[in-house]
Amino acid sequence: MLELQIAIAKTNKYAQRESGDTVEIVEQPLGGFAAVMADGQGSGGAAKILSNMVVGKAIALLKDGAKLEAVAALVHDYLYAYRGGKVTASLVLIAADLKAGEIGVSRNSDCPIVVLDSGGVRLLDEAAGGIGTGTNAPPALTILPIEAGMYVVAYTDGLLHAGEKYNQPLSIPPIVAFAAQQDEADAQAVADHLLKVAMARDRMRPDDDMSVLVIYVTEAAEQGPLVRRIIGRVPFGE
Repeated sequence: MLELQIAIAKTNKYAQRESGDTVEIVEQPLGGFAAVMADGQGSGGAAKILSNMVVGKAIALLKDGAKLEAVAALVHDYLYAYRGGKVTASLVLIAADLKAGEIGVSRNSDCPIVVLDSGGVRLLDEAAGGIGTGTNAPPALTILPIEAGMYVVAYTDGLLHAGEKYNQPLSIPPIVAFAAQQDEADAQAVADHLLKVAMARDRMRPDDDMSVLVIYVTEAAEQGPLVRRIIGRVPFGE
């Protein structure tokens, strides 16, 4: 028996109280789970409103059973019409079809996706711009067979460009591979490690909002009745 893990780790741009990134998880009607990550243009409250709107539209479509490519196209069309082609957002959809044994990845983002599986570490880096500003914004689509031990890692551009200000850019694939090789590594541990390294490269003052989304498939530790769990940790206050 296999277990699907989905983990998120994110932080705000330094001196901003609100992140312009939004990441959410949704259960799909035909037996699967999807994660949606959007990075709104800019940072702060205006970017948050934009990314929330984009993710909300995508979540609603996924709940209705829409396919990834249709979701990406419809959300683009909505944003283009609603804001007159004047704003852009990145949009990443990762859906695990547990019945078909596949993970689908739809990417409208300049940030490559890291895949770690039995074939090693590789990047899904086909050119695919953001949504919202052109009449057409086709996503880069990839279907991956599910296998135990695989990781799929997505992130926003704050993490992609971490450290560049100090001439210490990240090389993300080896960081993911290192984290995945540690004892008791899981989705959350990999997400946390990648975010920690990125923040350190920006000297703990992130130059942009940073979000990491990790999908991990592993052998299930439990037998018997199937128990699903979701845990959230959100710091707040001064």
